[in-house]
Amino acid sequence: MKSNNPNISRFTVRLDTKLLRKFCYIASYEGRSGNSELIQIIQKHVKEFEKNVGPLPDDLD
Repeated sequence: MKSNNPNISRFTVRLDTKLLRKFCYIASYEGRSGNSELIQIIQKHVKEFEKNVGPLPDDLD
C-alpha cells in the first residue's frame, strides 16, 4: 500500500522473532504501536547523534 504522504517512506527490517515480540511488548507498555515506538527510538538516536557530531542536512542521499 502506497502512502498518500510523499514524505513517508517504508523501511523493512528483518529480526529475530523473540526480539520482535519483546519490542512489541515494550511498545504496548509505552502505549504505542511498534511503528510509533521505532520512530521514537530513531528520533532520539538522531537527536543524540546531532548533539555530539553536529546537525545533519535534511537533503541527505
